[in-house]
Amino acid sequence: MEKWSINRKTLEIVIICVATFIIAIFSVTYAYFENQTGGTAKGNASVETDSIDILNFNVSNDISLTINQFNFGVGAGNLSDSATATASLKANNTTNTANYTYYVYFKINSNGFTYTTDDQKPEILLTITNPAGQAVTSIEGLTYKSNVTTTTSSGTQTVSGFDITNKTGTFAIASEYPITSNSSTSFTTQNWTITATFINLDTDQQANAGQTMNAEIIIQKV
Repeated sequence: MEKWSINRKTLEIVIICVATFIIAIFSVTYAYFENQTGGTAKGNASVETDSIDILNFNVSNDISLTINQFNFGVGAGNLSDSATATASLKANNTTNTANYTYYVYFKINSNGFTYTTDDQKPEILLTITNPAGQAVTSIEGLTYKSNVTTTTSSGTQTVSGFDITNKTGTFAIASEYPITSNSSTSFTTQNWTITATFINLDTDQQANAGQTMNAEIIIQKV
């Protein structure tokens, strides 16, 4: 009886050690896989294996406007800065079908501009073109202005866009925008073009001399 008792205890210890070893191996393997797939990473992260989809996001650059005295001359024209936000999707080679949705935000981090006319004519306009080539004309929290008169070297013309003259904060350009891929060999790509433009009103805009606006575009999976 004593001999059996010792062997049994030894067997229990061996079983516990083996189980602990297996759990440790599984934990390390899972941690490695999580690291390789990027977990919940967004932005420029991508994942590529034979059995999962690949969804990439990229933003070409931030947007910044800085105004000096040369931008106020008659016929000097407008000053613009643009960026492109891109979503790319490739399906896995098992189903060859992938469907996702994503958000696009415009975030104004700092803005020193103000209105310089009594009737508060827009002095910075935001224009956005969606992947279908259409102008975005509705964003919550921003007002779309049509036919704002500006001066250029060719004379006067009208421009349209969202008035962000003195705005700061984050604004949703697109919510749950769909992207679909039916290929495991090539990407479906969607481009958003975002442009901020300082408008030359051919009036006294010296209150905005030396002012700067800095903004960024955020694109991420829902």
